[in-house]
Amino acid sequence: MGFVFFIRSMQDSFPPRIPETFIFVFIAALFLIARYVKTPRVFAVLGISLQVMILVWFAYAGTLIDEGLPLYHCRISLWVISVGILFKIRSKFIVWMSLLGIPSALLVLVMRDMDPFAYPHITNFYYFLGHGVIFLIAVSYIDFYYVRLRIKEIAIYALGLHSFIYFVDLILSTNYAYLIKLPLIDVYVFNKFSFWVVTLIVIAIVSTMQTIVETTDVVDMLKINSRINRRRRISKRRKLRRASSDR
Repeated sequence: MGFVFFIRSMQDSFPPRIPETFIFVFIAALFLIARYVKTPRVFAVLGISLQVMILVWFAYAGTLIDEGLPLYHCRISLWVISVGILFKIRSKFIVWMSLLGIPSALLVLVMRDMDPFAYPHITNFYYFLGHGVIFLIAVSYIDFYYVRLRIKEIAIYALGLHSFIYFVDLILSTNYAYLIKLPLIDVYVFNKFSFWVVTLIVIAIVSTMQTIVETTDVVDMLKINSRINRRRRISKRRKLRRASSDR
């Protein structure tokens, strides 16, 4: 097994079998890194390097247009958040992508829906490193640039991004972001409304993640020193004032 085997384009009959213990340890390590290692620009450079690497491989494998373009939510997050961190761009859209990137990266890691290439293969490493970096840069961006999004803004960003990807899907006859055909559920009725199904799911994920970030101990667990903490402190003070005034 040499480098040629590592970058082979011929698919195997099944993906690698990853034990649950490895997933648990990997995710726990991500939380520890997010808590104690505050090097967002390093994470961003690593993220872009991984994307360039996998784009080159998709081109080598001859599947760049069909499967390799950065038009899935996680790939878009990797590019957008990394650029935002490197160039210190304050943007509500990047906050939106970060709120989507955190749960999406963790969910993908848990699902282990990997390409059918037996270990070792470049896609195996990209799968874990890429989604791990998405988690780290998303937490980092929220740490520095978080602002609260209104539900209207969350919906507009989802509709705008999905409309663009859907247009590309129609032109290239692809299924990026699963807007043409849903994964796992191959049912005509659901596929007919796949654009709206995916859009509503994304809106729900971002809205829920924003609530989790603002109202739970996730911020303290990850040592996020952003406006979220100030917002929570203000909220607590208001509650204390109301409680004292009621007395």
